[in-house]
Amino acid sequence: MTQAPLWKAGGGLTTRMTRLDLCIPFFFVIVTIITIVLFGFLDFGGLDLSSSSSSITEEPHCMFSANQCPPDTFGFDCEHDIFRHSSYLPDTFSVRNKTEKNKHFYCQIDLNNEKRTQELQNHITAIQESCYRDPLAAVTPYSVVGFATIMHYLSHPMTEAFERNNIFVLNDLPLINDLKDCTYFSCYFKRWTTCDIEKGHKFGLQRNHPYPYHVPTRYREKGSFWWKSNILAHYLQPNKKVEDLLIHIKKKLGWEHPIIGMHIRHGERCTDESLPACVPVQKYFEGASLIKKKYGVDRIFLATDDPQVKKEASKYSKDFKVVWVTDSMLDVNEVLGKHLPIDFSLATIVDLLLLSHSDYYVAGFISNQGRLAFEMMFARHGCLRPYVTVDIPWCSHYGHKWETGSIGVFSC
Repeated sequence: MTQAPLWKAGGGLTTRMTRLDLCIPFFFVIVTIITIVLFGFLDFGGLDLSSSSSSITEEPHCMFSANQCPPDTFGFDCEHDIFRHSSYLPDTFSVRNKTEKNKHFYCQIDLNNEKRTQELQNHITAIQESCYRDPLAAVTPYSVVGFATIMHYLSHPMTEAFERNNIFVLNDLPLINDLKDCTYFSCYFKRWTTCDIEKGHKFGLQRNHPYPYHVPTRYREKGSFWWKSNILAHYLQPNKKVEDLLIHIKKKLGWEHPIIGMHIRHGERCTDESLPACVPVQKYFEGASLIKKKYGVDRIFLATDDPQVKKEASKYSKDFKVVWVTDSMLDVNEVLGKHLPIDFSLATIVDLLLLSHSDYYVAGFISNQGRLAFEMMFARHGCLRPYVTVDIPWCSHYGHKWETGSIGVFSC
């Protein structure tokens, strides 16, 4: 009996597929799979992917990796846990011309990070511009609190509105006064929605009690740090007036990359014994020295609420070039006309945005401003930059107790 052919070729001709014919395609498939797997685990940290003529004033570049770390872990080996570690100083840099001044840090971006980030931004925008949706109105928690504290609090109702497909709006914002030519956040940031939310909508209200912070299921594999950083960065996009002001201030500062952002929050922490003690300025510069030693960076942008800190920073002028924003740089009447209020809020927001433009970071994470700048820095770069925190590791959600090794129980 003649056996039926295993393969029918075009044109009506038939041939028998031999055992060798069957094995060859499978052999190439297996080799291809092994190659892909091995390629994903290769470490490209030592490669210099940029032109040899690049200047130190350029922003450090990023490298792409096929590795996908578990949520809230980072690094080529996924060894850095954002909740447990107080510094991230990886060895992934390239040395150009074998000089200390030309060290560049190359951050790791997993291959789907940019895609997922853009997907999230588009998703939020689509909700905010769907004018048929009912808004969820958030009310700020206290009559007087800091800007960064308000934003961390608002990250909860932002998440709730996202999950419910509601437009996110505010009922009030006590920190920023109602001005003649702008209202609340529109003085500084792009409008959150162009919808007329006062007509034909039934308002939902954010719950007025703390509730557990979580990541929507759709983005859970990215982790709490990724989620919080990116949702806050979406709502804190500076408007054109503030962007122009930042350009003006950077020119005045002589801003160059790479640069270390340093945030030192003192305020009531140095006088109120019920709060964790303020960390000496020396500790911050010890952190900056670690970064300088590893990456060759000697420029620092300093943001602080304490004038005495600026005086102490001058002691380190031999090792670092330290710059900060002065009151005269905030003379927006000269730069932009009478469009922005010259007040504490503007100074805070300018410091926040400039810190997020930095390439390396030293701060205390007990401070909400210190954490918020770090989160926005991550969202801006699309990867975790080298950093040192002088007190506690990063904590994720407002209003909950965190166990820390250095100061005991801390309310994040």
